[in-house]
Amino acid sequence: MFYVVKGQLNIEVRKNDYDLVDVTELYQGQFTSVPPNEYHKFVSKDTHVEALEIYYLNSISDDIIRETVGGVK
Repeated sequence: MFYVVKGQLNIEVRKNDYDLVDVTELYQGQFTSVPPNEYHKFVSKDTHVEALEIYYLNSISDDIIRETVGGVK
């Protein structure tokens, strides 16, 4: 689950079942979740965003595969 504390954040999810990138636009106080095994990335136009990534209590580390590493460009 991803929760936005401050700013605006887009979560782009590449769907497995069909050829689509789903974009969810989140603002302060909003949240969304991404199903296991769906690649996703974060995009923001704000200069400062605070967001939390909340994991399930059971181990899902085998599910996490990073294609890219984000950061300031």
